[in-house]
Amino acid sequence: MLMTFRDEQGRQNYLPHPEHDALKAVFRPLLEDIIVFDYSH
Repeated sequence: MLMTFRDEQGRQNYLPHPEHDALKAVFRPLLEDIIVFDYSH
């Protein structure tokens, strides 16, 4: 999965958002490991 944010503030707003928690609830049972990479270009 790839998520792109307009800027750092958008990413910061998403992290505590209920939609983020809902997405985690979907993927965690399906995946053995989760690796997250944050980077800017």
